[in-house]
Amino acid sequence: MTVGIDIVEVERIEGAIEKWGERFINKIFLPAEVVHCNSKRNPYVCFSGKFAAKEAFSKALGTGIRKLSWKDIEVTHNEMGKPYLIIRGKSKRILGDRKLDVSISDTDNLATAIVIIE
Repeated sequence: MTVGIDIVEVERIEGAIEKWGERFINKIFLPAEVVHCNSKRNPYVCFSGKFAAKEAFSKALGTGIRKLSWKDIEVTHNEMGKPYLIIRGKSKRILGDRKLDVSISDTDNLATAIVIIE
């Protein structure tokens, strides 16, 4: 079993989106993730949580995000709102048949995520 955790200051993600706009968003997030976050009261908190989950996954995998594609990791939610990850591409090849779980938590200022790979 491996664990990855990440914490993100919402202000940091908000600043990146303000500075780089669609360029930043399209590099990191899939269209469904963008739609989901833009439907929220504070999209920056949502984007921060998804960013943290992707980072936490890369840490649990042991590669770090620089070895992976941001878009190979999709953060989505079940009908009850629980987040889960859809893994594709190189990330999926490295993950193999192992199971994973993710949890995301946030405040107005911070978002954190933990990923456990079994």
